[in-house]
Amino acid sequence: MAVRVISMQVKLAVALARFSQGERLDVRATCRELGVSRPTFYKYAARFKESGLDGLFERSRKPLTSPGQTPAAVEDRIVWWRKTLGEDGWDNGAQSIAYRMARAGENPPSVRTVHRILVRRGLVEPAPTKRPRSSYRSFSFARTNDCWQSDATEWSLADGTPATVFHLLDDATRKALNSTAAASENGATAVACVSAAITEFGIPAMFLSDNGSAFSQKLRGGQSSLERMLHVLGVRVVTSSPYHPQTCGKTERYHQTFKKWLAAHPQPATIAELQALATTFDALYNSERPHSSHHGATPDEVWERLDLAPAPSAPADPSTRINTVTVSSRGVVKAGRHDIQIGREWAGATVTVIATGDHVAIFHGRRHLRSLTVDPTRRYQPNGRPRGRRRTRN
Repeated sequence: MAVRVISMQVKLAVALARFSQGERLDVRATCRELGVSRPTFYKYAARFKESGLDGLFERSRKPLTSPGQTPAAVEDRIVWWRKTLGEDGWDNGAQSIAYRMARAGENPPSVRTVHRILVRRGLVEPAPTKRPRSSYRSFSFARTNDCWQSDATEWSLADGTPATVFHLLDDATRKALNSTAAASENGATAVACVSAAITEFGIPAMFLSDNGSAFSQKLRGGQSSLERMLHVLGVRVVTSSPYHPQTCGKTERYHQTFKKWLAAHPQPATIAELQALATTFDALYNSERPHSSHHGATPDEVWERLDLAPAPSAPADPSTRINTVTVSSRGVVKAGRHDIQIGREWAGATVTVIATGDHVAIFHGRRHLRSLTVDPTRRYQPNGRPRGRRRTRN
């Protein structure tokens, strides 16, 4: 037969009930039996006298008032922003909500507080294993028109017919320069998309894309119509490493935001309707959507305050390529057939290599590690530092 354990509060309740009914109570003996001090006994006796049995059981330690707690009205506004942004197809995480509230003059609490409120209201599932945002490193050019990024993404029309939308972004500002809808990913539409942006915003110094046939024919031993046009204009054409979409990560992220917004609107029946939606989205994205990489500023606001890169003046070398590689244990970076030494302190790091002809520039995130013109007669390119001397990573 199982033994039932009777809690101290229950034993004390029985003793105090008997005492209140006129029975004599030996306080010292009762305290020994219950294993409590006399001050504790008298504390519970006072609670029993005031509140009965409810006074004997553990009370909440929560203070009666919390001066630092976010007001209920502010919490309600955070919930409203969460639902409204989600219904309209926009990012509605804690940071996006805080930026939107600030731009509306609502003086939001910190992003951490906004997140805790969303969790408390059951609107966010905590994800402790999710990779923290601080672990991501992103390189950006310093001026508008320093570099444009382009890519295409698919979307289905109302009857299930596949369609394609070409997107073109400015690297420094994240501004959407042009979006062009088409029935398929083809070279003519790629040229039309970039040509329209050049007419409105000028000629970029560099153009970055993946190796899709509409953008580049380098891997196929030729040149696309877009590459030929940009080469005549003096634009450096850069392609990402095969199977490495992170190089064009800004357009990849733009696709996510665009598709989320499209999903919140009626599905287009024609290419023309898809084009109208894409044009509307670009305008809202540029003028109203706060961007986390710019601390809540919109692409239009960043475009206005940054300097404009000068237009190229001569035909560019079409051999420019961009690759993401891992530094060897010896501190060597592979660039084509050359081994470039940058230092063993960078062993295991992932770096970006931009090569134009014999000129090579190496970056780690936003940090420029080394630029050089390689000696074509040597495979190994030393760093020029005396052996045994090392720098340390900052």
